[in-house]
Amino acid sequence: MRKRNIQWAPLISIALFIVSMSLIFAFTSPERVVEYIGIGNGYLFLFIIAFLSGLSTFTTVPYQVVLVTLAASGLNPLLLGIIAASGVAIGDTLSYHLGYYGRALIPEKGAWIQQKIQHLAATQPRLLPLIFFGWGAFVPLSNDVLTISFGIARYPFFKLMTPLWLGTIVFCSMIAYFGDQIFWSLRGLFS
Repeated sequence: MRKRNIQWAPLISIALFIVSMSLIFAFTSPERVVEYIGIGNGYLFLFIIAFLSGLSTFTTVPYQVVLVTLAASGLNPLLLGIIAASGVAIGDTLSYHLGYYGRALIPEKGAWIQQKIQHLAATQPRLLPLIFFGWGAFVPLSNDVLTISFGIARYPFFKLMTPLWLGTIVFCSMIAYFGDQIFWSLRGLFS
């Protein structure tokens, strides 16, 4: 019984860390957060959190909470968007390589995804970059869906990551700008 409880300790610790960090950023004033970590460190902190979010979708503090908090404190929304998107893109590189090199682990029945993507790449080469950009800019889901799948299919890395990164810059900049506006509007309602 005690051994079974111990095996859950890492998962519970990660969950508590995620919840506590989210609560800190949600209920602490943005000025206080930036005052504590510093302006220059705010950009670095966002990059690290976004990088960790790009590495894994479910085991880190959502970088969007940090992004909105830093934007509400007065940091430049466009610069925040570029930094957050760059951190996410570098983290997504691991997902791409996981798919690329892990494809040998996929059973024969799972090879259909590789064939579908290769067929799509051959028949619609101009459409895919637009899809990647659109996914990054307007779909609030993890980029891992694309990076792992296209890594499995051995789609060229830069043809995937460049438009995805540019789209993610748009997405993160919109979150920083509009998140800042929403944050202060809500704060005004509850003050």
